[in-house]
Amino acid sequence: MPALDLDMLIAFTNKADKHHKIADTLFFLIKIGKIRNVYLPVSVAIEYELVHKSRGISEEQIAYELSMFKKFPNLHHYPLNLDILILASKIRRTYNISYFDSIHAATAIKIDKQIISTDDTFDKIENLKRLDPYQYVIKFE
Repeated sequence: MPALDLDMLIAFTNKADKHHKIADTLFFLIKIGKIRNVYLPVSVAIEYELVHKSRGISEEQIAYELSMFKKFPNLHHYPLNLDILILASKIRRTYNISYFDSIHAATAIKIDKQIISTDDTFDKIENLKRLDPYQYVIKFE
C-alpha cells in the first residue's frame, strides 16, 4: 500500500515533465487494477495545489485536476492527522528535510512504510522505503 509523492502527480498531468512517461504508465496500471492499494496522501494534494497556484495555474484547472485524482479508479486517499504532523516534526528535526517531504514521509510510514517517488531525499529516512517508479512499474507490466 505505497503512498504517492508529489513528483508523480505533477509528471502525470504535465506532458513536458521528464518523468511523464513513467507516471503515465504508473497511473495506467493503477487505473486498470494491476497495481492496487496505492494511496494519495492529502498532504500531497495540498502541496500539488500550492505548487500549481505558484505557477499561475487557474483555480478552475487546479480544481479539475484535484477532482480527477479524487475520482481516479483504484487510488485511495489518506487523511492528514495530528499523529502524522507530530511524526513529520520529528522527521524534520532528524533528517533536515522540507516541510512537505516530512509530512509525505510521515504519512507513508503510517500507511505501510513505502513511497513511490523519484526523490532520493526519502532514501535517508529510517523505516521508509522509496520505490523508484522506473523499477516499480516493471513488476506489473
